[in-house]
Parts: sequence; structure tokens; C-alpha cells
Amino acid sequence: MQLEGLKVAMVALSPVQGGTVIEPLSTSAALAVRGVRQVVNERDVVAVVADDTWASLKGLAALGLRWNDGSRGAVQQATIVAELEAASRRPGAIAGHVGDVAAAMAGAAARIEAVYHQPFLAHATMEPMNCTVHWRPDVCEFWVGTQAPDRAVAKLAALGLKPQQIRLHNQLIGGGFGRRLEVDGIVVAARIARHVDGPVKVLWRREEDIQHDQYRPFYVDRLAAGIDAHGMPVAWLHTIAGSSVTAVYSGEPLKNGVDDDAVDVAADPVYALPNMEVRYVQQEPAGVPTSWWRGVGPTRSVFVVESFIDEVAAAAKQDPVKYRRALLKSPRMRAVLDLAVEKAGWGTPMPARHGRGIALQFAFGSYLAQITEVSVRGDGELRVERIVCAFDCGQAVN
Repeated sequence: MQLEGLKVAMVALSPVQGGTVIEPLSTSAALAVRGVRQVVNERDVVAVVADDTWASLKGLAALGLRWNDGSRGAVQQATIVAELEAASRRPGAIAGHVGDVAAAMAGAAARIEAVYHQPFLAHATMEPMNCTVHWRPDVCEFWVGTQAPDRAVAKLAALGLKPQQIRLHNQLIGGGFGRRLEVDGIVVAARIARHVDGPVKVLWRREEDIQHDQYRPFYVDRLAAGIDAHGMPVAWLHTIAGSSVTAVYSGEPLKNGVDDDAVDVAADPVYALPNMEVRYVQQEPAGVPTSWWRGVGPTRSVFVVESFIDEVAAAAKQDPVKYRRALLKSPRMRAVLDLAVEKAGWGTPMPARHGRGIALQFAFGSYLAQITEVSVRGDGELRVERIVCAFDCGQAVN
């Protein structure tokens, strides 16, 4: 975006949510850099306004920023994980229920248990956060790629901007993956721009982009299954503990205590389980913002369900493909499984140190089976040799 008189502002945000910059700043050192025009200090975010990106970066480095982390400076991931572990042991809200799990588990021939951790994940968009703003007394113009322009207008009200004062020119989002459902970058840009005379392009360095993302939550999934004498599942208990991106994004409490995104796929698996209970426990991580991430709920639930069904099949000493096939509810899912098995050559001999794995997914109205062949090198390094995917999305409508 090129506008007459356009300046560039690189930002630095407090490394810890709620932190503030330690003053005084070395403003004179930054202003001594050729091309630097202005330093903007909003306490939790600092920007150097310059003629070009390089000058702004050099000016930002010259400031020698130090930060007061505030009350959340002592937050550690180990503490967050321990809290999630404890939450996964609580009863939670019931998201899916079939039969009598307690009775079936009590009568099972064997019990299999597993706990899965899934870490915080950044969006890592192709294009770091950026927004061009021209703040004027009567109107404020934005040039930005956003997935939620109405949300941006609503959030900008905190800066005193009325909807009729805002002109938002929506651009390509640079690979948003859900990151640009959030509008924090737009608000930060506006906070900087109100101190600048003329248009300014506000840019985040990649480091800022990763460190100040709105992350996919860290989840802890606790599962238990009971199998009969033939190795078939008679009971399935699954508790999911993690942040509720639905509640965080909407600002509203959950209906019946269940986050539909967190339990998507898990609450209604592709397998016919005679006795099943899926629970959800909302546990928000202190000091870590969370939000929607790429393919949302199924990106996490499919991994857990498919990993655990593998563990149950192994405990039953059964082939993971045959085990899955015997439990499938849908003929369409059975068809994609059979096709993937045929094309991948499941069961045929493989070279030494090679293995195959299988996973199924029903999400967004589509059926998918995927088989991956992996090798293990002499030094222990894993290499994906081949992936075979069978997919049934129904009739495609443009």
C-alpha cells in the first residue's frame, strides 16, 4: 500500500500480557537514526515511526527497551499444564453420552488409559501482522486484511471512533488461518496512528507475530476404554480440558458448559461405541490469549481419537484397519477406508525400519481416510515416505 507521505512504524509489544515498558526510553538515540521521525510510547506497546522499514528497525533497536512484566511475569507453562492436568480429572460438562459407561467399564475384561497433551500453536501466517492507518479528526481510514471487519469496528470504539468515522478497505489477508479473525493488530495500529500526522504503515516483526499470537489452546485429553474378552470396546470415557475459544471470542458464557469446537469430532466419533461419555472442562490459561486456529476443533480431536483407537486395537492385539472397519457407523467412511487400504497396499511387506499408520476423519460433512508410510533412519530420524488419502466430500457445489 503506497500513499502520499506514508511512514512506517515497527512495533514492540510487552513480552508478557499486561506488562509495561520501563521508562525513560532512549528516545534521543532512536531519533538520531537517519530517517526516524517519531517515537510513540503507549506503555504496553512502543513504535518507531520512520521513512522506511530499515530506519524504523534500527530506531527500535536503539531504544534499548526493557519491560516490567507485571503480575503475570511469573507465569510458566509447567504451571498451566499442571492446572490442565488437574482439570482433566474433574467431572466436567457432558458433551456426548451413550449407554452406561460406569457399568460397562466395571464389567470390562481389560481397561486401557491414555493422556494426550497438545501444545499451544501459533498461526505462523505467511504475512506477519500489518495495518496501514490514516487517522484524521473526522475520519480514520484502514487498509488491512481482516476476516472480521465488523469486529474491528466494534473494538475500535474503545479508542473513541464511531462506526461512521471508520473507513475500512479490506485487503487480501496474507494467509490468515484464523489469525485475522482477531483484530488486536488493527487496534494496535490505530493506537499508534492517532499520534502520527499522516498515514502510517504499522508492521510487526516475525518475532512479535509469533510471541503475540492468539494461540490454539493447550489441551489435555484423558481417555479410558474398556474392552471385552474379544478385544472390542464396551466403554469409552473421554475428558477434554482446555480454553474455550468460543467463550473467549464471543465474550459470552458457554451454553451448558460445553465448547462445541473443543469437542468437535470427539463427541460424535465415527465409531459405534455402545457406551460412551465425552466431557469438557473449561480451563483458561493465565496470561496466554487463545483463539481459533486453522481447521479449528477437528485439528486436535481427530489426533486424540485416532491415536487412542490405535492404542485400544494394540491392546486387543488386532490389526488397526480391521479393528476400525468393524466399528464404523457409516458406509461412506467404510468406502474411503477400503479405498485407502487398497491404494496404500496395507498389509503388504515393507522394507526394514518402515511402518504404516492409519487415521480416519469425518468433519465438515466430508469423509477421509489417510495412510502414512514412515521410515526410521539409523540415527532415529523419522521420514515420511508416502501418504495415501481417500476423500469423499459428496457432490461439489460451486
